[in-house]
Amino acid sequence: MRRYQAYVNAYMYHTMQEDMDHLNMSYRQMGVLFQLRALGIQSVSELAAAVHLTLPAASHLLERLVQRGLIQRSENPQNRRQKQVALTEQGLQFLTSVELGGTQAYTQLLQGVPSEVLQKLQRCFQQLDPHLPSTPGDFVKQASTSPRPTPKEHS
Repeated sequence: MRRYQAYVNAYMYHTMQEDMDHLNMSYRQMGVLFQLRALGIQSVSELAAAVHLTLPAASHLLERLVQRGLIQRSENPQNRRQKQVALTEQGLQFLTSVELGGTQAYTQLLQGVPSEVLQKLQRCFQQLDPHLPSTPGDFVKQASTSPRPTPKEHS
């Protein structure tokens, strides 16, 4: 899996970098978008913690995403002093286009594989599906409570 993901990562880095350059977007901003899609509406302080920024730095980052129309800020109805952040339709469309790059990468990577091998692979994925978290948000919550491997453990 590591080898296959390395191919896809290389392709995704190239295509994402083009998209991000076009929008003058940082990886942290991209991370905020993915975080909002996975977990839904969040407070500014929750997002700041998730992307490891101070509250003022996170507010500045979020303002740039608001100006691009990728997220929206609003008052929390339960606590009017607190701002909450949500992905806009434009932000969702942007993430969908980024992920399409991943699908294209796997399609290109596997294009020379015989159809009978692809059918076996598809059956394996179908067997895996019931054992996976229901949503990306569930996976993020599950993964955030697990210890992360150190770089030495990846060798």
